[in-house]
Amino acid sequence: MLISCNNSELKEREQLIETYLHKKLIIPDTLDIRIWGEKCEENIFSKPYKIATYLNGDCSSCVEGLLAWNSFIESNKEVLDKFSILFYVHSRNYPQLEYLTEQIGFKQPLIYDIQNYYYNLNNLPENYHFQTFLIDRNNKVLVVGNPSHNQKIAKIYIETIKGNPYN
Repeated sequence: MLISCNNSELKEREQLIETYLHKKLIIPDTLDIRIWGEKCEENIFSKPYKIATYLNGDCSSCVEGLLAWNSFIESNKEVLDKFSILFYVHSRNYPQLEYLTEQIGFKQPLIYDIQNYYYNLNNLPENYHFQTFLIDRNNKVLVVGNPSHNQKIAKIYIETIKGNPYN
């Protein structure tokens, strides 16, 4: 029974990857961008390659997971500073989110997605491990998975970015 559960889980993961790999994501670019509640004027959509990720801002452990992003960003800064990271955040309580991100020292731009457009337009899966994508200038998915939670995925992101002719 354990083997069939593992096979079932593996098949589900493979299906999720197949569903999103090479898919063109819809990237809402007219939403508020903020750092600790303050409007951010940085154009994070202008770079040719981006990492797009979704965050449930009402989930405290998800917000605490931003610490892993801090670590990923810091350890790969020489590569990632050439790319935007789009943190689409949906929350019912943005002031609480701002407080939490400030408390944990997360000072990256967050895209306030009040209507949850990004999640809904792209029909994202519930599994947060598959809500992060490396996308090209046309918003086509190149890599699926969260590099801040998985070293193997992180390596694939970095290798893909380094092999990119825009570097």
